Amino acid sequence: MKFFLDTASLKDISWATQAGLIDGITTNPSLLAKQAGDLDPRDVLKEICSLVEGPVSAEVVAVDADGMVREGKELAKIADNIVVKIPMLEAGDGRGGGASPRPVSRPMSRCASRACSASSPRRRAPRM
Repeated sequence: MKFFLDTASLKDISWATQAGLIDGITTNPSLLAKQAGDLDPRDVLKEICSLVEGPVSAEVVAVDADGMVREGKELAKIADNIVVKIPMLEAGDGRGGGASPRPVSRPMSRCASRACSASSPRRRAPRM
């Protein structure tokens, strides 16, 4: 079993890494924005990647397939341990292909809003 900390808090990540408690980090745009403040969230991701040897998820915010691919490629350039996460929208259903020249895992983030859920290919997704 692997343990991933769901945060962008550099303090928490540093502590958990030094304690040997985590295998990786999962983030989302809201967590990164909160941590970044006036900084560029990509700088926060870069710092997180320097603290953690394992995978660090970075979610795209684009809602169209071309935007997701473009943004995903930029996120993947931040560090070798970045795993690009795409939202579970029809445009991000994994059929686009070509998002990366190297083999990648493509975790998907479920929808947490009615607007997002309404555009999901699986309309049965739980709504919040």
